[in-house]
Amino acid sequence: SHQFLHSRLSMGLNRPMPGLGDHTLQVCDPARPMTYCRAPGSRRRWEIKLRDGESEVDATDPDRIWAFLSRWPTPEDATLERTAVYTFRSAIARSWRNGRLLIAGDAAHLTPPFMGQGMCAGIRDAANLAWKLALVLQNRANPEVLDSYGAERGPHARAYIETAMRLGGLINSLDRDGALDMAKQSDAGRATMASIEPQLGDPLGRGSEDRLRGRLFGHPRLSDGRLLDDAVGYAPAILTRAALPLSGPNEFNAQDHPDIGVHLDALGADAALIRPDRYVMAAAQGDGQVTALCQIPLPSPL
Repeated sequence: SHQFLHSRLSMGLNRPMPGLGDHTLQVCDPARPMTYCRAPGSRRRWEIKLRDGESEVDATDPDRIWAFLSRWPTPEDATLERTAVYTFRSAIARSWRNGRLLIAGDAAHLTPPFMGQGMCAGIRDAANLAWKLALVLQNRANPEVLDSYGAERGPHARAYIETAMRLGGLINSLDRDGALDMAKQSDAGRATMASIEPQLGDPLGRGSEDRLRGRLFGHPRLSDGRLLDDAVGYAPAILTRAALPLSGPNEFNAQDHPDIGVHLDALGADAALIRPDRYVMAAAQGDGQVTALCQIPLPSPL
């Protein structure tokens, strides 16, 4: 666990300021690290790192705030609407289930905002848990399947939290050389940070290609222009490279929908059974394995 102390400022622009940018900007200034967030309409948000010895009173004093922001908006450009001091913490629960009690979202994990993954993690929790709960409530699955929820989501959430902490340490560093040492150096001498795509921890499922279980599948577009999610909804799907003799409502193949082949190539498989939350439950290579995969009952909560 670690924490970062920030002053968060919300403001409304009095006039258009396109120079601020239509994006989020990290200002990695060793003297005063800041974050600028483009909000809807004329709203803008700033987050300013507090240095040792600075109090909440200091951080919310309008004169000091405008001094911090003097390179960008001025009191003539914008109106302060809210100021507050936040402590960004990281934490993860040891257990996510106790009998009929299950936790999700902020009850299960806290992540600093430096990757924008806090709400995303909560959505992943719900997507992971809902179909399992539905199957248990329908007496179509043993309640022990709910133990997989924390086993899958815990390590996955931890990977994002640890990366967010590393990024927060980089962004909030007051030591330029130390911050660059923390970053991954490319051959060109630039500091970069690669995106992460963690697999689920101890994922459900079976199949010959166990290394692929728990991988997030892509988002292929079908030949009629729809995305797979729009065609299937919150339900499982079987995706194959070749057309099968018997095709069900949620079976799609790359012959009819070429983009599926692109995503199977990226996965490194000839077929994949995709869970309702779009993670791989089973993957297969070769005709025999594909046939076996297609005989696995679809875990549909519907």
